[in-house]
Amino acid sequence: MKAGDGSRTHNSNYALYHIGQPATGGVKQFAETGRTELLDSNAGEQQQQQMQAQATPAAAAAGAGSGGSAPAMAERSVFDEFSLPAIQLGAGRSEAKVFVDSNHSLVSLMTRIVPSPDWFIGVDSFELCVGGSWIDTVTVELDPLDAGTDNGFTFTAPNWPTAPQGVIYRITSRYPAHPAGSFYYPKSKRLPPIATFQFIKLKEYELSEVFNIAEDDRKYETVQTQTHLDAEHNHVEMNNELSASIERERQRDRDWALQTPFTDERQRIRSQLLAKMNPK
Repeated sequence: MKAGDGSRTHNSNYALYHIGQPATGGVKQFAETGRTELLDSNAGEQQQQQMQAQATPAAAAAGAGSGGSAPAMAERSVFDEFSLPAIQLGAGRSEAKVFVDSNHSLVSLMTRIVPSPDWFIGVDSFELCVGGSWIDTVTVELDPLDAGTDNGFTFTAPNWPTAPQGVIYRITSRYPAHPAGSFYYPKSKRLPPIATFQFIKLKEYELSEVFNIAEDDRKYETVQTQTHLDAEHNHVEMNNELSASIERERQRDRDWALQTPFTDERQRIRSQLLAKMNPK
């Protein structure tokens, strides 16, 4: 899976995507190709429009008379931008740190499914502050989404643009109802989750601390794995050992998927999906 720079924390004035609505040019480009130029451009345009909408009434009021007050500072709709390192094969884990505040407590992100025609997973304006308190931890199970811009039914389908463009929709075990569909399992009520997003609160900052954080300190990425190596190993040894360990684990997963009897329908479907996304 491929994560992109479209992931942001924001207020209610910003939208990355909405199920049931057409994908923006940026979402279309990212879902189909993994490129993010238009996503960044769309975000900038939304931000500029919102700040202009907030600043214009204040400026007009200030100019109405000689005693008018100074224009209010327009608030940014996006607070933090972040990206997740790509998961190179079908199964894996990726992590990043992100900042929120009381005025920007929503998070939206999308991760492209590779290979695929225009499929992705994501969350749309997920609220991290409930009842005035930050959520300590929450796990969101995810279904595949279709951007509505390509008609392909399988992971490796050739390019087949949807004309006119459709809307973003959730792929289920019974829709789209095409026997060749990679997710079409009509005897199952629903697909097993293809992935999960877990949000964990790490620390709450005082307002004075936030104002002293430099821009470069607010935007950074990190990735962790469950393979723990001795700190004194040099970077070359660590990378070599980590790569070998990951490959052994992936091989075990592939062998298990082929040899282990399935205890239920969901387990069987999950195994088949992983095998399709992570071929030998």
